Amino acid sequence: MQKPKLTKVSLVIAAGLMCVVPQAWGQVPPNTGNDLMAGCRAAERMMGDNIIPNAPDLMFTAGLCIGHLNTALFFMQMLTPDHPGKDDLICIPSNVTVTQFLGVLNKYMREHPERRNEVFNNVIGDAAGNAWPCNNAK
Repeated sequence: MQKPKLTKVSLVIAAGLMCVVPQAWGQVPPNTGNDLMAGCRAAERMMGDNIIPNAPDLMFTAGLCIGHLNTALFFMQMLTPDHPGKDDLICIPSNVTVTQFLGVLNKYMREHPERRNEVFNNVIGDAAGNAWPCNNAK
């Protein structure tokens, strides 16, 4: 059996990971609207206007925001039936994009500053329910 060769590129990648991964493990991930608000605004500029943030931490937070929204949008659309029942509160149309959802979320956070200290996933759900309520919701 032949041993794999280590290239300069793989050594640089390994060295980079050894510097970054321990720092990432030591940090508490951002989890409130306040923690991710600047990143969500940066993400909207990235996706809408192709304006890339210069600060690495802002780029990272923008990625977190997009990841949260993309996951939430996938599951909310999957769980919303074509014909919502009486207990369904959120009815996101199947053609809504992450970029559109990002605009809705950022608008919601601007209009509801009192909600920014709450868990980010709760803010996402409330923004979606505010924008796309079911017609027959209670």
